[in-house]
Amino acid sequence: MIIDFATDITRTSPDGKSIVFGKEPHYSLKDAKNTLKNLFRNYQIQMYQSKVTEHFEAANPPYTLNCKFIILIADKK
Repeated sequence: MIIDFATDITRTSPDGKSIVFGKEPHYSLKDAKNTLKNLFRNYQIQMYQSKVTEHFEAANPPYTLNCKFIILIADKK
């Protein structure tokens, strides 16, 4: 199983205002790692982390996304 799990998500409008969609949960990198380790405790797991910045100029409203993410690879024990 392979999962891409976004953490520390921020969306910022061109004028610097924070943008949030609904009541989405927010996970820190540390909390996400702990949650994934707990959820996949019966799996052999590998985690890789990185970060990304993407510009969504055609969105309404336009925004820049900054986040860290975890790629989890899990094999059933």
